[in-house]
Amino acid sequence: MIKKLFTLISFLWACQAAYAQNPQAFWLQFKKLYNADQYTTMYDLLAPSFKAQMSLKEHTAFFKNNIKQGAGKMNSAVLLQYGDEGNTFLLSFEKMQLEVLLVLDQKDKVLGWMWQPYKAIKTPTISIRYDNPLKTKTDSTIDQEARRYIAQYPKARLSFAIVSPAKTDYYYYAADELPDAQSVYELGSITKTYIGWLVARAVTEGKLDLATDIRQYLKGPYKNLERNGRPILIKHLLNHSSGLPRLPEDYMSFIKDNYNPYESYSNEDLLKSLQKSKLSAAPGTQSVYSNYGYGILGYLLEQVYQQPLEQLLNHKLQSVLQLDSITFKPTPPLIQGYDEGMEPVPAWTFKAMAGAGALKTTLKATAAFLQQQINEQDKAIKLSHTVIDPHIQPLIAYAWQVAPFKKQADTLIWHNGMTGGFSSFYGFFTQQKTGLVILSNVAQPTDAYANEILKSLQEQ
Repeated sequence: MIKKLFTLISFLWACQAAYAQNPQAFWLQFKKLYNADQYTTMYDLLAPSFKAQMSLKEHTAFFKNNIKQGAGKMNSAVLLQYGDEGNTFLLSFEKMQLEVLLVLDQKDKVLGWMWQPYKAIKTPTISIRYDNPLKTKTDSTIDQEARRYIAQYPKARLSFAIVSPAKTDYYYYAADELPDAQSVYELGSITKTYIGWLVARAVTEGKLDLATDIRQYLKGPYKNLERNGRPILIKHLLNHSSGLPRLPEDYMSFIKDNYNPYESYSNEDLLKSLQKSKLSAAPGTQSVYSNYGYGILGYLLEQVYQQPLEQLLNHKLQSVLQLDSITFKPTPPLIQGYDEGMEPVPAWTFKAMAGAGALKTTLKATAAFLQQQINEQDKAIKLSHTVIDPHIQPLIAYAWQVAPFKKQADTLIWHNGMTGGFSSFYGFFTQQKTGLVILSNVAQPTDAYANEILKSLQEQ
């Protein structure tokens, strides 16, 4: 009976991306109401748009006659995985465990959720190669999480780094050939933190002002790039509050290769798309994750510095931070990437949207950039950790997400990324001054695994 209802409920999933202010607080409230059979009050946890799709009668029947009868009372909720479209939780009940993909709006009301039986990852039966001294608790946690990931995605070649102000430890895992310090990965949306740093650099150099209307750098009036008298400012692109969609509305018409979706989209196409874009909200009022916005930021930086974005980024990394060069091009030694079905896929190439996710580099280079974040010796790096608008959730700095972590009085500054064949995570604690990098050549998130490693770092 429950399985049948899982299929039924799935069509109610809201595809609209939204960020929860406090998902753990939501589950505590949900648990209290659910266990007390207060289904009418539970119904008020739904957003109006969700209520329009599911009546109180349907809502009550689902939880009373199916979840409660099949699973019993709820015990706990644990975060399994972060995602741009929602967060996945493991809910433990008296009789079984359920997995829930949850999307909350800015008022912590449910925009959509998808319930399904939890399928635990099986212990690997394949032989796994590794480079890990296995001396500390964190070493052991990395070993555990790497094996869990490879058990599910056997072609994964994983690279980890634990970063502190003066030291970096590297770890490598694979069922076949181990990656190494020269192995290049696609970083996906982690690219945005590099773009955020470039914007901060431009601010400290007096070349950009966050309060500038972006139309100052565009030829033409672009009257559509404002709403309720509020124009899009540079800062609105940084914290995803511009009102622009995730991707240009006409973007699909430019795709010539589904396996390489950004290669055909040029600066000329970007400017044409901008002329037709409609803002979903007044800029600076709500956050909706936008690759489009960071594609525009990359274009604006090129106009400000009169240099191609890749050349500009390399110049600043080398001259300011004394870091190794990076690339936007899929050239060797880029390792093979795989989709979720373990099928090989080509690397992504970018033109106009490079600022959203074009970066390709090694674990060593990524860890070195993260170490610079921890040390905060460069004034632009320090500036880039400043939250753009504390009234907009989630808290976002210059691309970085900023959030309290667990029970410790610490703040995690982090980002993740994914392409057609790669996924990545990196973040650091501002007080403890330790950080984590995970790079994978499989297009499946590493966030849940990162969460366990971060917890072990705090407990050391």
